[in-house]
Amino acid sequence: MSIKIITDTRPGELEILTRVNIYQPLTLVSGEGVRLLNAQSPQEGWTHQAILDRCAGIKTGGQVVDAFLGKTWVGSTEV
Repeated sequence: MSIKIITDTRPGELEILTRVNIYQPLTLVSGEGVRLLNAQSPQEGWTHQAILDRCAGIKTGGQVVDAFLGKTWVGSTEV
């Protein structure tokens, strides 16, 4: 299962990446609440591509995994 990141918004959709949350840590949490990753933001802040690159190759073991920037949900294996 791969983690789908939903921060690539289309015209007319609400922006998910804001000036506030792009500097928050990227956290991956399993459905059981186990933290699988806690990555600090790049100096310039997170972009959609930077999040995709950081999540690439993460092994989920078939379990549900949610992605957050701070407290903002930005993706999941269940999207």
